[in-house]
Amino acid sequence: MRPSVMLKGVAEDASSHLAKVFQNAPSHRPKLVSRFRAQRLPPTNQPRFLILNNVPKLALPQDVLRALQDAKAVGKSFPLSSITASPPSLPRMPSLTRKWHIELESPRQALAIHAHVNAHPLFATSSSTLPYPTGESPKRNLNLNPKLHMLEAAQLTLSNKEEWTEATIEMATRNELKGTRDVDWRSTESWKLTVDWALQPEFRGRRVVVRGLPGGVTVSDLDRLASGCSLREAKDAILKLPQSVYSLNTTCCFTLASVADAHRLVRKVHMKWYKSSIFGEEYLMRAEIVN
Repeated sequence: MRPSVMLKGVAEDASSHLAKVFQNAPSHRPKLVSRFRAQRLPPTNQPRFLILNNVPKLALPQDVLRALQDAKAVGKSFPLSSITASPPSLPRMPSLTRKWHIELESPRQALAIHAHVNAHPLFATSSSTLPYPTGESPKRNLNLNPKLHMLEAAQLTLSNKEEWTEATIEMATRNELKGTRDVDWRSTESWKLTVDWALQPEFRGRRVVVRGLPGGVTVSDLDRLASGCSLREAKDAILKLPQSVYSLNTTCCFTLASVADAHRLVRKVHMKWYKSSIFGEEYLMRAEIVN
């Protein structure tokens, strides 16, 4: 085969692959906007939402609000309802931090807080200020690309909290359905995780995420696991969450009747062994209260 024909075939295959990638890309990605572009948009189209990055995973909404107030980014009257956490257990990747969505009153306030938080990160500590065991700073790695930048502490976005939450859920679901053809993530019956379910501030402190359960665990098994703790009287009181890619374990979320019941469930199952009723294997469970 002539080299030109071979190169043409490779180019066609690459083009076809890229077309499939873009076709399967999430249609509701958060609409991030650079500061340069935001300042040049018409005032009515400028973003008034922020995404805070690198927030400690166990931070509460009150912690985020307190950090913003301590940094003089917002006033004492800033509403807690304008701060939205990522959906429980999402995104499904190992991390010690998570993202939060902030809704501001005006684009002017969003631009001001964006500049302030990026100049003075709320939770991050520069590694250059930390002492080294030897007392000497490490030599600079000349192989690193100087043009690479760390993720900003705050990013401007045009997506409101509903759109941002939907994008997070969609991307997690698409990862789980990777390789499945002609499947619409919204019509997949195995996923009951919705925007309406995630955005329920009245259940803050009453939801518990349990990880490490066997893949074949049933809702009846989970109901028995939560015995002695009062669950919310609803069909979605026990919900299976999207798994990590290639994971054989199940992650689920319990919605309890009270904050006290949520803490009781965590004490009952955290770092305890779950024995499978099928093959008898034991699985180490990890539980935490989520917002």
